Amino acid sequence: MELRVPARLNRDAAPAAVCDAYLRALAVAGDERDAIVRACAGGAADVDGAMRCVHGALAGGAVDADNPALASVRARLAQGGVENRAQTLVEDDPRRGLRLISAPPIQRASMAPEPWRLGAMFPFLRRRRQRTLGPADDRSAPERRRWQRAATIRRVVLFALIVAQTIYATDFMTAVLPYHGRQPLEVGILALFAILFLWVSAGFWTAMAGFFVQFHGSDRYSISARGALGTPIRSKNGAPASRTAIVMPICNENVARVFAGLRATYDSVVRTGELDHFDFFVLSDSNEPDLQIAEREAWLDLCRRAHGFGRIFYRRRHHRI
Repeated sequence: MELRVPARLNRDAAPAAVCDAYLRALAVAGDERDAIVRACAGGAADVDGAMRCVHGALAGGAVDADNPALASVRARLAQGGVENRAQTLVEDDPRRGLRLISAPPIQRASMAPEPWRLGAMFPFLRRRRQRTLGPADDRSAPERRRWQRAATIRRVVLFALIVAQTIYATDFMTAVLPYHGRQPLEVGILALFAILFLWVSAGFWTAMAGFFVQFHGSDRYSISARGALGTPIRSKNGAPASRTAIVMPICNENVARVFAGLRATYDSVVRTGELDHFDFFVLSDSNEPDLQIAEREAWLDLCRRAHGFGRIFYRRRHHRI
C-alpha cells in the first residue's frame, strides 16, 4: 500500500520536510515532533522509509511493512483530540482489520408491506380484533375517541362516494356496450373498467376533499405544526419515547459546505433542548478518494467540536448499487 504524504509536498521533497509537515498536521507538540523528525528522517533514504518510522514512533512499537499507517491509527485519533473516545472509535474487524467506527451497526428491518387495517373502515372489525389482541393504550381518552369517530365517518363517506361513482360509471358503460354486459367478454370488460375507474375515482374524491379543506380554510382534526408549538417531545421512563434520524446525503460535493450546513442544523436542535430525541447521519455515495478522506476528517472535526460522538454518524457505501 502506498503511503500518503501531505498533498502540498511531492516525493522529491526531503524526508525531514515530509515528516515535519505530517506531524504538524497532526498537531504533535514541538519537542516531540522535532525528536521524531530527527530519529526518522536522519537515517532514512527515502520518504517511504521515513514515514514508516514516523508511524512506528507514533504507535510505540513495530509496524506492518505492507501497511504501516494502521499501527498508528489509535495514536493519531488520540492526537486529534478524541483520546477519550479512541477505544470506541476503532475496532479490530476480523474481516476488514483495524477500522474507524463512524456509524452504529446495521439493524435491518423487515421491508414487507403491512396488512391493511380494515377496522379503520369498518368499526365492527376493529372491535373484534381488539377482543382478540387486547385493548390498545389510551382508547378511553375522550379526545382520541372523538378523533377516531371523525376519521371513521370521513373514511366511510369517502368510500361511499368512490363506490357510488364507480357503480354509476359502470352502469353507463354497460349501456354503451352492444349486448349491455350479457356476453362473457363484455363482463370481463366491465370488471376491468370498474377496477380502473375505482382507482381514478379515489384520486378524484381525495383531491376534492383536499380542495374543500383548503377552501374552508381550517380543519379541527388536521395535523399542524402550530398545534405542537412549545410542546415537549414525549418521554417514557426518563428516556425518549421516539427518536428522529436527520439524514444528510452527500455525493462528491463540497465537503466544507455540507458539514457547515449540518453543524447549523445540529446547533439549532441543541437550542431547542430536545437533542436526546435526534440522531444525525451523513450518508455518503462519494467515489473520489480525496473527498472520502475529507468527509471522514470533517466528520471527526464536527464530532470533536460539537461533542457529537455517539450522536453524529457517518456511513459511506462501498458499492453504489
